[in-house]
Order: sequence, then C-alpha cells, then structure tokens
Amino acid sequence: MKKILLASLCLALTMGFNACKKNSDVTALNPQSTTGLSTVKLSGIKSGEPVAFILNNNSSSTSSVLWKVIPTVGVYKSINGKKATFKFTIAGKYVISASDGLVNDSTVILIDSLPYTGTDTIHYAPKDSSFYPPYTPPVDSSNYHNGNVDTTIAFFKNDQINITPSLIDTGGISYGILFQASTIKTYPSSAATLVSTSIYDSSISNSIGINYQGVLLPYGTTFAGITTTATSANYLSMWQDAKYNFRIVYNNITYTGSINKVNNTYTITWPYTSGVVISPLVLKK
Repeated sequence: MKKILLASLCLALTMGFNACKKNSDVTALNPQSTTGLSTVKLSGIKSGEPVAFILNNNSSSTSSVLWKVIPTVGVYKSINGKKATFKFTIAGKYVISASDGLVNDSTVILIDSLPYTGTDTIHYAPKDSSFYPPYTPPVDSSNYHNGNVDTTIAFFKNDQINITPSLIDTGGISYGILFQASTIKTYPSSAATLVSTSIYDSSISNSIGINYQGVLLPYGTTFAGITTTATSANYLSMWQDAKYNFRIVYNNITYTGSINKVNNTYTITWPYTSGVVISPLVLKK
C-alpha cells in the first residue's frame, strides 16, 4: 500500500511539474506591454509625409511581418521586415495593422490635406492601388524654394464647390467615400489647390465631414493670364453600417446632411443646390 501511495505521489508531482512548465512556455509567447506597433505620431500628419512604424515583440524570431493599410488608396509603401514606412497622399483616416504570427496589432492614423514640406528620401515599392492622385510637391513652407513662400487666399465672391463622391475598390469591400472637390471659379495659378481638413468629431456620434479653408497658390505657379479651378481629394472612412452625421464647412458656413451606409451602398442626404453641391447622391459597389 505504501509503495502504491508513493508511486501515486510521484506521478502527481511529475504531472504538476509538466503542467507548470507548459503554462510557463505559453506565457512566454504572450505579447507583453512592450510589444505591438510603435510610431512617432498618429495625427497632425501632412499629405505626403512619411510615417515610420515598428512592430515590436519579445521574440528573436526573424519571421516575416504581414503589413496592411486600409484603405489602400493613395498610399506609398516601403516595407523591410519589422519596419515599414508609409506615405499618404489623400487626407483621411487609415488603419495600419501588422502581424508576425506571434504579435498582432493595429492602430488608426489621421492625415491632413496640407502638403508635407520636408525632405523624403524613402524608396517606395510600386503602387498597388487602382487610383493614385497626382502627387503635389511640398509648397507651403518658408524654407522651401530658397525662402520664397506660397500664397493662401480666401474664396472669391459667389464661388461654389462641386463635389463628386466615389467608391474605391479595396478588395471588393468599401470602407468609405473619396470626395473630389473643385471650385467653379478659377484662381490665378496653374496649380490652385483647395486647403481642406477631414473632420472626425468624437463628441457627436458618427460625425464626419470636410472643412474647406481657402485656396493655396503655390510659389512659381502664378503666371500672368493663367488660371485654374482649385481642387482637392478627401477620403472619409466609414467602417460600420450606420447613419453618419455629415457636414461641410465652406466660406465660414456649415452645410449639414447625412450619409447612410448599408453594406456597400451609401446614400447621401444633401438638400443644397448652391454653395456646396454634391452629385451623385447614391453610391453602390
């Protein structure tokens, strides 16, 4: 009886040791507080500004990292293992995610419409989106063009903004709308640009919009007799089916409407026929 009892005790201790060892091994693989995506900033990023990300983990594994950006429209990518740099040329909200099989993490960043004024020496991979707007070099810094500055002016009297919304193919699933805008009046520049900022108001449920603040006349584009309409493109993300409060600020006037998203169909309610005009009002992929 004593031999049987002793054998049973040894077996129990052995099983307990193995169980503790397995639990310790599993814990060692779980992400710690020092793991996940890291970057310098998540907002206040200008159009065309390179943003670097690192996927940190507690493993010495050299396994490849899968990086994803949603939406992919207007995004330039430079990926090197656990490090990646992205450049966004359309204002809006983007989701960055990375996974190496052990650590999975994602984050949201906000891109402004004002152009980036610094130097970008990153080598980017070939573009992988069906739509890329023309990239506009940085033009709004006093340190650019040997100290020459650009000019931002107010909208001309009785001007109007016409907006054409469209859906961008992101693998058959739509997560938002690209709003391409243009003034009806022309401005003294060969590359007049709408200064605009995407709006995501957390104080109001599902509140999105665009603020048009003026017209940028880049240095070196103001030639006698040459005028163009001012244009811009803003991407507004809508991740879930819902009714969104939608507003546009133009010339210090706030225009309000709504956008109802059901699967890949977006219905825009917009009562205005002047000031800010939107067409078409129904988008379906």
